[in-house]
Parts: sequence; C-alpha cells; structure tokens
Amino acid sequence: MAAAENSFEHFDPFYRRLSSLLGADKVARFAECSSDEQRVLLLQRLLAEAKIRLQPLKAGQKDQQLAQKYLDAAQSVVALLDEFDTSTENEGVLQHVSKALRLFGEAVNHAPTGSRVGSDAHLGRAGLLSKLGQCADALNDCQRGTVAPDDIDFLCQFALIRSACLAKEDRKAAQVEIREALAALSKSQLAKPEKAQMTMKLVSQMKRLSDGPRPPRLPPHEPPECPKLFQGPHATIPNASSALDLRESPEKGRYLVANTTIPAGAVVIVDEPYAWMLSPSAWHDHCTHCCRPVLAPLPCPTCTQVCFCSRECMSEALASYHGFECSLLHHVAGSGELSSMALLVMRVVLRAREHLARPPDDATFARVHQQVGNSDARPVGDLVKRTAAALFLAQGLRDAGLTAQGCLLEVAMLRHLQSCSCNAYEISETVQPALQTSGWSRQAEAIGGAVYATISLANHGCWANVARLSHGRRCVVRCVRRVERGEELLDNYGYSFLSVGPEERQSALAKQYFFQCGCQPCQQRWPCFHQLRPDTRFRCQKCGKQSGKPSCKNCHSKAACKDIERRIRLFSDRFQVALARVKVCDVDESVEQWLAEYIEEMQDRVEHPNKELLVAQQALIKIWAWQANRNSVLVLNEP
Repeated sequence: MAAAENSFEHFDPFYRRLSSLLGADKVARFAECSSDEQRVLLLQRLLAEAKIRLQPLKAGQKDQQLAQKYLDAAQSVVALLDEFDTSTENEGVLQHVSKALRLFGEAVNHAPTGSRVGSDAHLGRAGLLSKLGQCADALNDCQRGTVAPDDIDFLCQFALIRSACLAKEDRKAAQVEIREALAALSKSQLAKPEKAQMTMKLVSQMKRLSDGPRPPRLPPHEPPECPKLFQGPHATIPNASSALDLRESPEKGRYLVANTTIPAGAVVIVDEPYAWMLSPSAWHDHCTHCCRPVLAPLPCPTCTQVCFCSRECMSEALASYHGFECSLLHHVAGSGELSSMALLVMRVVLRAREHLARPPDDATFARVHQQVGNSDARPVGDLVKRTAAALFLAQGLRDAGLTAQGCLLEVAMLRHLQSCSCNAYEISETVQPALQTSGWSRQAEAIGGAVYATISLANHGCWANVARLSHGRRCVVRCVRRVERGEELLDNYGYSFLSVGPEERQSALAKQYFFQCGCQPCQQRWPCFHQLRPDTRFRCQKCGKQSGKPSCKNCHSKAACKDIERRIRLFSDRFQVALARVKVCDVDESVEQWLAEYIEEMQDRVEHPNKELLVAQQALIKIWAWQANRNSVLVLNEP
C-alpha cells in the first residue's frame, strides 16, 4: 500500500483504517489488556507494524478573501436594516441584527492580523453596536481596528462611533474626540467634496453633543455573582461548605453527607472547574476562557475556531492551554467520531501536564486523577475507540510542543477519556428572547462542559436534594429541600423521575455510569410528574403513616391531623402568591424565602411524591437559574 494511504491528518479516516486491521485475534489480545498503558502500547505496536502514521496537524488558517466575503455580506444585511423601523423591537429587525453580527464576527475571525479587511469589519460592527446601545463592545471594536495615520476617512468614521459611545458616560471626552478628528481632517489631503461631507458629519455630531439631551447611561454587563457558602468554607474539602463531610464505602465510593441540618436554599458547593470547554456551537459567540456571551468577540490570532471577550482572557488561555490545542480544534469540530468531550480531556491533561510523571501534593488534582473510568465494565469496542482517540489527540499535542516521557501522555488521555464520560458536567445558560417582555425564558441550554473535583463527589439520585447552576464557568450547588444531618448529598446526572420512567432510567444509568440506581423513586417505582395525582396526601406527625380526616387512619389521633391542616394553611397562601409572582418573573428575596419555607414545611408532612411540593422546587430552581448564566438577545434602543 502506498505510504500516502497510511498517512492521516483527520481522526475519522485514521480510526476507520485502524478498525480494518483489528481481526478477531487482535481484538482478543486487546480484551486481555488489564491497564491503559497496555492498551496504548498494543495499538502503538499495531500502527507501527502497519506503517500507519499521523500527519502534523495545522490550525484553521486566516483567509483574507473569505473574510472579505463575510464583510460584504454583513454590510449588505446592515443596508437592509434601513428598511425597518429600528426604534421598535420586531422580529425582522432582530433577525437582521443577529445575522449581521454573526457575519461581522466571521469576517473578524478569518481576517489576518492587522489587515484592512479586519479593520473594516471592526468598524462595521462597532457602528452597528453603537446604534444598538452596546457602547462598551463598540468602543472595544474601535480600539481593535488598525487605523493608518493617513487614512483620514477611516479615522473620522471611528471618531463618529467613539464619540457617540463616549457621550453616554463622558460628554467632554466625546467632544474632544470630534475636535481631534476635525483637526486631522483639516490637515489632510482628502479631496474637497469628501472633506466637506465628512466635516459636516463631524460638526453635526458636535452639535448633538453640545445641545442634545444626555443619552441614557447603560448599566455594565457583569457576570453573575456567586452566592456565599452556607456556614462558610470547609477546612479540607475545596470549595465546599463546612456543613458537609466526606465519607467512603466499598458500595458508594467517596460521597458527601451533611454534618448538620441544612435548610432548603442553602449553598453547599461553589466549585471552580479543574478544566472546562465550550461546545463548538458556542465557540464564536462565547469567550472560550470565561464562558461569557460576547457581542464583539476578539478572535484567536492563529486559528479561526474560538474567540475571547478581552485580551486578558486571550493571554491567559494562550499561555495555559489554547496555544497547544489551537491546531486540533477544527479536527474535533469536523469529526463525526470524536465528540467535543475530546477537547475537555485535552484541557484536563494540559492542566496536569507538569504532574504527568509525578502526581503532586494537591487535593484537587488528586480527586480529578482518582475519578473512576470504569474500564472493566466497558465493551472492547468502546475501549479501542477511546485508545485510538488518545493516540490521535496526544500526537496533536506533541506536534504543538507538549513533551512527556514514553507513553505517559497517551495513557493520561485514555484515562480521562474514560473518566470524563462519567464525571463531566454541563456548563449552561438560560436565554431570554428579545421580544419577550415578561415571564421566564426557555430552560437552561448547555454551552459546554467542565470537570469539577468537589461536585463529582456527589452521587446520583433520581430525586436529587440539590440543584446545579452555572455562574460563568463555576458551578453552584444549592439544596432544593432540607437535608438532615447524616443524609447523603444527591445530585441528578440527567435522569430524573420527573420525566423519565424507572426502566429507562436504570438502563441509561447502567450504560453511561455503570451502576444500578437504588434510590427511593427507583425502589418504589414512583410515577413521572405528569402521572402524579393532583391531591395532597398528608402524613401523620404522631405515627408517620398516611393521615386522614378528621383523625389518622392508623393511630386515630385527631390533634395530629388538625396540626397538619393548621401548618399547611399557614404557608399555603404565601406559596400561592410566590408561585403567581414566579410565573410573571416578579421575584425577590422574599419570594425565594416563601418557597423555601413552604418546601421545608411540606417535606415531612406529605406523602411523596407530591405534585405541589415538586412544583415549588422547580419554581425555586427557576429563580436560581435566572440569577446564574443568562444570555439576553439584543434589545434595540430608541433613536
């Protein structure tokens, strides 16, 4: 076979070629491997015998012609906006704005550094953002555009945009911007007609700044603030509340329990990710480093795949991980066989690269490194594919300059390709549609994934007692009901009894996480939410059995029944008010408090599952999600 036919740049053909070499005898040998190192070495020998090699990977190249095509398309869309009344929100305007920003972004992304087409794209996007009232982003674009000193028309265009934006904060600075542009224009060699036209624009802008009303001040876009840990931080468990303890057993492995009673609503974990990544669908409109949505993204200077919100984020990313992964990204995005999980695994390994040969004295690294991969439970075909992916990704990092002794890099890749499939978590955000003026947005949408050392200590429950919320790339864990002392902290891995039946849950959990769930909903085969009876069945506080009226059916206590009715009536009115306010997005701390109190009051007094209690929990989670990552579509300013 020709050498070229055994040389591969992309994973999919490489994996197909490798699979074609695996006869029954080789699969049997692979199945006998008892460690990741043995699996890696076996496939490496097989590739060497077949003379199969991987070509050095190249990053997506900047392309001036493609950038110009995107810029022309963006400018055409902006021209169409003149046909709409931009003083009011309507679907046509928003669709065109969204399309124009996307096209400007592609033009900026593909433009070579310092090119005129890149500056034109920054100018066009800055002008559009200025009209939309997104002044901070518009000013950033103005700073990023490279203006030659003799390009007076370009300089004046930027001055018009900058002055309009600066006027919202500092009218004097805006006037200085116009004066400097007028001075430069007067000294320029620009033709008289063009000079007169530009002078008129600048003078008109100066008049508006001097005589017109002060434009409204825009609130800064800040990332969501993380709430404080209940009872302060733990002394030995990073990013966890002191109200938690770490336990370990042969059946459960490591897990978290409450060492005191924890109320509903309490924050028990605020975890920083060990490593994180954005999904390819979010690469061009979210900062790859801090995960914030961006309207005027700053592109990577080398590849065309990811963007940043600032030079600070870009510098940190290039120094720590993106400089190595840059050439691999378009291979991951374009592969049908590699999932975006491969990017997360690369970043886990890159974060730990200085510790590949010798694990450090670091609790966070140790917990990530100890995460279970369930190799023994995986089918041989699954392990073969993950080993092939480990070889491909490791070679890409080696080509980018990462060094490691022997096959340590490949083994680390394989280990985390297995463990991340069981221990990675979503980074999510809620989206507020621009035309929606009241009520709640859609449910949270996944924009990426992360590995959290402390959150991974929480086991699964089909009726979890905690909820996870994304705050930037951090993850906040809050109790959705009271957790008693000694009770285990239970997260939900995506298979809740509310929407998934017991057989489907058991099958999915066994396939992905390799365990048989024995939680209360599974053991008692609770019905899904839509199958629950609407009425509430109360539990007698004297004997713990289902209560009746006017006395308990079991112990015949009348006092216990009356106490239940009195307590529930006391909190029910507040709950109904809170629920009504949640439905119209009119919430504050009092609404949160009423919901949390109602949940705690109902928790011990009703038979589970209880529909009204579950509604209260979902309402509380909805409030928390609104306080976490949120991506609002543009709202147009009045002229």
